[in-house]
Amino acid sequence: MTELMDLFGGWTWWIIASVLLVSELLIMSIFLVWLGLAALTIGLLDLLVGMQWQAETVLFVVLSVIYVFVGRRYMRTRAQDTTDQPHLNQRINAFVGRTATLHEAIVNGEGKVRIDDALWRVSGEDAPAGAKVQITGVSGMTLQTRAL
Repeated sequence: MTELMDLFGGWTWWIIASVLLVSELLIMSIFLVWLGLAALTIGLLDLLVGMQWQAETVLFVVLSVIYVFVGRRYMRTRAQDTTDQPHLNQRINAFVGRTATLHEAIVNGEGKVRIDDALWRVSGEDAPAGAKVQITGVSGMTLQTRAL
């Protein structure tokens, strides 16, 4: 580490931070960013205070651990934000509550409905083709229905 500090001087932590942050952009793991921020912090402290490399290394490890824990907590709370479109990537769940007309009769508990431009498998009480059903739930890729 002494050789590295002698070679790059005050730029060492800035270079380490740059490598970590660019790696984060390539890997997209939301982990290296916290280490990169710790290295940036040490770089700023080195500019302002000028510590020994041993103290900088210990402080980098401590700040890295703190930033990772705080960052994980921040990302976890951010991931639980509510949205106005909860079924955006779950198209089948968005059908619950809708009314549809049977395209194929429900026989032995299975049939098909046409919703928009697609046929969907349904399960429910036996009913003739053309009957109106309400979608009450989802099981895998099968819509659960009840007759209207």
